[in-house]
Parts: sequence; C-alpha cells; structure tokens
Amino acid sequence: MKIREARRKDRKDIIAIASNTWEGWDYIPQLLDEWFDEGGIFIAVDKGKIVGITKTTVLSPGELWLEGIRVKKELRGKGIGKELAFFQLKKAQERNPRVIRLSTAESNIESIRLIEKLGFTKIKEFTYLELDKLKPKVFSWNIRKAKDKDRILNLITLSNLLDYYKNLLPWSWIFREVTPDVISYLIDKEQVFIHEEKRITSFIVISPSRHDKKTLEIDLIYGSKKEMLDLLEFSKDYAVKNNFGKIVLFSPLRRVDSIAKQVGFKFPERFKKIPVYELVSG
Repeated sequence: MKIREARRKDRKDIIAIASNTWEGWDYIPQLLDEWFDEGGIFIAVDKGKIVGITKTTVLSPGELWLEGIRVKKELRGKGIGKELAFFQLKKAQERNPRVIRLSTAESNIESIRLIEKLGFTKIKEFTYLELDKLKPKVFSWNIRKAKDKDRILNLITLSNLLDYYKNLLPWSWIFREVTPDVISYLIDKEQVFIHEEKRITSFIVISPSRHDKKTLEIDLIYGSKKEMLDLLEFSKDYAVKNNFGKIVLFSPLRRVDSIAKQVGFKFPERFKKIPVYELVSG
C-alpha cells in the first residue's frame, strides 16, 4: 500500500469511500472542493485502488488540525486507518508546528485508543446538543450585531470565558485557537451578536455549519443565566428567519448544558461529548 497526496481526478473515488460512513451520509463530499484548494488530503492506494483518505488543515501559522480518516467499507479493521494516521502525523510533524490537534466523538473508542497511542493528550471535552423544533418566542430583543472589535476583545480578555473553552473556538468539530484575528473575522462576517444596555454584558457567536448549510451552530456563548437564555432564544428566532432547520451547540460547561436544555436542546442518541486532543511540538 502507498500513501500519497490526493489529486482532483481522485474526487469520484474519495466520494465513494465517504458515502459509506454514517448510514450513507458524510460531510466530506460537501467540503472536498474546498479541501482540494487548501491541500493536505492524503489517500491510501492499494493495487491501484483508493482504499482510504485523511485530511490535514493549517488553521493558523504553527496550528495544524487532523480530521477525516475514512477507509473503504469492506477493508475496515485491516490496519489501513492506523497506517494513514501514522503517516499523517509524521507529515504534520515534518512541518515543525507549535501544536497539532484533533477531535472525535466519545463513542469512537477505537479512534480514541489510536489517538492516545499516537501521543495525543486530551485537553478538553465539549458537550454537543441539538435543537430541531424551532419555535421562537416573540418579544423585543435587546440584541444586535457586534461592530466594536476592541470592546468584544476587551470583554473576552477580562472575563474567564476562554479558560472554560481552553482558548478554543468550536467550528463544526474543528476547534481553533481564539485570536484577535479570528474574533475580528467573525465580527466582519456578522456572526457575533451582543446583549447590550449601557455596556456589553454578554454575546453569542453563531455560524452556518461547514457540514450542513441548513444547520446553524452556536460556537461561543457568554453571559448570566438570563442573558444566555435570551441569546439562545434569539438564536432560534435568527435560525427561523434565515431558513435554518436545526441548531447545534458546542458547550464547554454543564451550566451551559442546563441552560440550553431549558429552551429545548437535547443530546443526540449516539454520543454526548466531543473530546479534543492535542500534541505539542517539542
């Protein structure tokens, strides 16, 4: 078996592998063109046939993310995924990054064993909640799009918010470092909303899922219990008005879980937690 970088002509075979992941659904076909533009797709080839794939993404200088290991359905359990993982990590380390991270579902026991065998350490667990019955309340919102980047950054810096998030911002199962550039980008994309009276006291970061454009994500939320309830209700209103059929929430704390459940969020059947792993260079 050989492992090499993917080419655009491999697209059809890659999609064929991804079509047998979760009851025939996988996010990879939706991201594949973007991935080809970025580079970092590796494929395993055996006897001229593509039998596995994986993806490495550069999130920021020195910050790498590993995801998307898939193996042809009839060849699973034969060590192909493990060989891909070792190859991918070796190639990532050759870039001398500051840090390499990845995530998985808590129910994926075999992947967790392999991740830990590769030397990764679990640094945080996020819980994952969903809401697909979007019936927003009707009342006057004191919530608006954030525009003042300095004020938002100051609030983040002065609060202990990032301690709870381990300085990581969820983004459809990718967890990237929170930096001034990332916050600035989110504000420019109109994905940050604030609860403000005389001063900014709470805020929420929402974005379309990279996996499903009909799903809205809540990637960051901060405030008192009442403010977070208002922000979650606002997200339901926003989702309905912008034709989203579902909302998902990546939560760093049981307190946030509890508040989210009050407005109808629930855990999916297959898993509740997403452990995030890290390997620091040197």
